[in-house]
Amino acid sequence: MVTQVRNENLGNVSGGIELIKKFAELSGVAVAGDEDSDILIIRGTRDEVFRVNEFIDEIVKSSLTKKMEQSLSQVSYGLRVLWLTNDSQESNSTAPAASEQDAGLNKVVQKLAELGFPNMKIKMQLVGRSDVNDHHAKCELEGSLPNNSGHLSVQAALSVHESAPVSGLIRLDAEIKGEPPTSSSIQVNINLEPQKFYVLAAAPIGGIQSAYVVQLIEDF
Repeated sequence: MVTQVRNENLGNVSGGIELIKKFAELSGVAVAGDEDSDILIIRGTRDEVFRVNEFIDEIVKSSLTKKMEQSLSQVSYGLRVLWLTNDSQESNSTAPAASEQDAGLNKVVQKLAELGFPNMKIKMQLVGRSDVNDHHAKCELEGSLPNNSGHLSVQAALSVHESAPVSGLIRLDAEIKGEPPTSSSIQVNINLEPQKFYVLAAAPIGGIQSAYVVQLIEDF
């Protein structure tokens, strides 16, 4: 016979000590302890104690997985979409904390310059919150340029899982009014790592160079 003492936090395990005691009784093993002390005393043959320990490990693992699933359902992300242009007109911000000083964004601007899109600046910024529900989240953003001279709308569908990057289907529709009006529509499937900047597309629209950059903000 062997006696083993385990220090186990079973406060979040459904059934806790009583569940383990019932399993142990069927195996002929004695278990003593309580949820307040977090101490388990297991007594039986070596093989019997081993089986009880396996059972405890399994229900603790299951409980932790369930807890992670529940916490994931309460996660929220921010989706930040930037419309960059080399237009000389005054830029417009439709969200707080617009900044061209982001280190990651500066790298994106430098890369765009290398690819033939120089002097890109923020023309519009949209930021919205996406609450995760059962691993999925949706976000819709919309904004207009000064004097209603242009418009940007964004629809994003996010898929969130514990062991994989956030994947998103993002659609952007941009319009610059004039004679004639010009527009651009983009739909992109992309994996997003929080805080990083991703260029969705870069192309002329309305006679100016445009680029669309997205950033996923964690714990928004």
